[in-house]
Amino acid sequence: MDLVDDNVICPTNTHLSPEPEICKVKIDEKYKFVKKGFFYNILYFFCYTLTFLIFFPITWLCYGVRVKGRKNLRKVKNAVFISNHVLPFDTFATTTHAILFKHPYFISNHRPFKMPVIRHCVRYLRAVPLAPTPSTTRNFLRDVDGALKNGKSILIYPEGAMWDYYPKIRPFMPGAFRFSIKNNVPIVPIVITFRKACWLYRILGRKKPFATINILEPITISKDIPQKQKEQELELLCYNTMTEYFNANNQISYFSKPVQTILKPQNETEKE
Repeated sequence: MDLVDDNVICPTNTHLSPEPEICKVKIDEKYKFVKKGFFYNILYFFCYTLTFLIFFPITWLCYGVRVKGRKNLRKVKNAVFISNHVLPFDTFATTTHAILFKHPYFISNHRPFKMPVIRHCVRYLRAVPLAPTPSTTRNFLRDVDGALKNGKSILIYPEGAMWDYYPKIRPFMPGAFRFSIKNNVPIVPIVITFRKACWLYRILGRKKPFATINILEPITISKDIPQKQKEQELELLCYNTMTEYFNANNQISYFSKPVQTILKPQNETEKE
């Protein structure tokens, strides 16, 4: 549990805004989490090119995106990329500005899959929905493991939810580190930090900061210890590395909770 302000307490992997349910998501035991094949690759190339042409300039104009540490991408063939989740379009900013040539799959919650038209687009952009039930988890893990073993990369937000401009690294969930250890691929941490908007934006009244996408050194655990212990050590190492980098390089703090929703502590919700 993290304290947002004096009135709002919520788990850090909970979204701060309500989740609309326009379309129902049907994910059963036959669902293919990682799509592949010749025609799928053609559709991916088309959708990605269109997304790049649209979102590269949008994210540059909205967030003033800068990228640091691209040289670290040359040190890995494929990887599990992890990042703090602090911008509404940070997935598009990261995949079009920072790791565009890695063409990763990315793990997503079910929000995009509940929207007409968009739900089909994100599937062809290599979005992988989380398994909603224990009965589908086996296929989810199998498909993601298979992608990593075949030389593909995965982008995961281990914090679990997007909090706009949140000025800390929040606690991680363990999935990304399980994929890394199980498939013997490195973790490449990505830290989004904030800096002041340029003078022209400030004159126009912008208060929100600009974003810098920092690609850190790949991280691996080579100790001869049980897998579960490796996962825990890798998670702690990545968390500490990203926290130290964020604290040392973040130039400005800007965070405000949405006024539409007041989230309650979990124990109060359960009582109701």
